[in-house]
Amino acid sequence: MKLTVSLRIFGGFAILLLLSIVIYLVALMGIRSIGSGVEQMSEKSVPTLIAGADLAQNILITELSLIELSTTENEQEATRLRDLIKQANQSNNLAIQSLSQFIEPNSDSFALLKETKALNTTFLEASDQVITDYFKLLTLLSITQERAREFGDMGDESLSLAYDLEGLSEDESINDSITEFVTLIESSVDEANAALASNITFEILSIESALKDSKGELKSLFNKFSQSPELRDDESVSSMADNLERFLAALVGEQSAIKARLDSLKRRKEVSEQLKQAQQLGDSTREILIQLNDKIKLATNEIKK
Repeated sequence: MKLTVSLRIFGGFAILLLLSIVIYLVALMGIRSIGSGVEQMSEKSVPTLIAGADLAQNILITELSLIELSTTENEQEATRLRDLIKQANQSNNLAIQSLSQFIEPNSDSFALLKETKALNTTFLEASDQVITDYFKLLTLLSITQERAREFGDMGDESLSLAYDLEGLSEDESINDSITEFVTLIESSVDEANAALASNITFEILSIESALKDSKGELKSLFNKFSQSPELRDDESVSSMADNLERFLAALVGEQSAIKARLDSLKRRKEVSEQLKQAQQLGDSTREILIQLNDKIKLATNEIKK
C-alpha cells in the first residue's frame, strides 16, 4: 500500500515526537538521580566527613594537651590545659552524635561507627583519669615542697643546737659521744637532702633505710650523754631534747618529706602509664576513624558516578 505524502510527513513527526518524549523521560530520570545524589552528598556524606574530621581533631587536641599537662608542675597552667581538654572532649561528644545521626544502622560503615564510639568512650574515660590523678600528683608535689622547706628549717635548727653541745662536758668519753652525735646529725641532714633531690626511687629507699638506722643511733647517743650528771640539767641539752623528736619525725616517717617524695614519684609513674594508655586509645580511635572516612569517601564516589 502506498502512503500519501501527507501520511508520510505526519508519520515522521509522530516518530520524532515519540523519540522526544522518550528522551525527555530519560533525561528527567537522570536529573532526578543526580538531584538525589547531590542531596545525599550535601545532607549525609559531607556532614559525616566533617564530623569525622572534627572528632579526629578533638582527639588529637586532647592527646597533645595531656602530654603538655604531664610536663608542667604549675597549677595555673595545668588548670588551663584541663579546661582545654574538657572543651575538646565536649566537642568530641558532639561529633560522635553527628556521626551517629548520619550513618544508618544498615550501612557498611555502621560497624566501624560502633567500634569508633566504643574506643572513643574508653579514651575519654582514660583522659579523665589522667587529669584527676595528675592533679593529685600536683597536690603531692606541693606537700613534698612544703615538707622539704620545713625539714630544711628543722635541719638548720638541729645543727645549731647540736653545735652548742660541743665541749660541754669535762669527760672525754661524753664529749666523744657528743661529737659523734653532731657528726651523725650533719650526715643525716645531708643524706635527707640528697634523697629529696633524687628522682630515683631505689636510691631514695636506700637512703631512707640508712636514715632509719641513724634515727636509732641518734636516740642512743643522745640518751648516753644527756643522762650524765653534769649535763642532765644543762639548758643546751634540754633545748636539744625538745628539738630531737621533731627532727627525727621530719627525717623519716609517715609525715616526712622523704615519704612525700616517694609518694609523688610513685604517683608520677602511675600517671605516666595512664598517659601512655590514653595515647594508645586515642591513636586507635583515629585509625578507625580513617577507615570510616575511607568508607564514606568510597560511598560518595559511587554517588558521583
